[in-house]
Amino acid sequence: KTAFRLHAATREAAFVMAGFVIVVIFSRVFGSGALWRPIMGATYDPAFKAAVQESVELMGYALIAFGAVLSFRTGFGQNRKGAGN
Repeated sequence: KTAFRLHAATREAAFVMAGFVIVVIFSRVFGSGALWRPIMGATYDPAFKAAVQESVELMGYALIAFGAVLSFRTGFGQNRKGAGN
């Protein structure tokens, strides 16, 4: 297996991938004004929408950072069984 495939199969890489999906996809959809206007109606506040979007993005970035630190500490999957093959 390649080094990338070894790392991609780790729990650490799953944190990075989940964070990436949250930042790139989920935060954009969840932070969309088109989503919040029908939900909030007349009480729609763009500041609330922005706060929610930024909070979701922060969670995604935290997952990416956490996964990156874990990946570094564990050798990016190189210490797993089959790494030498």
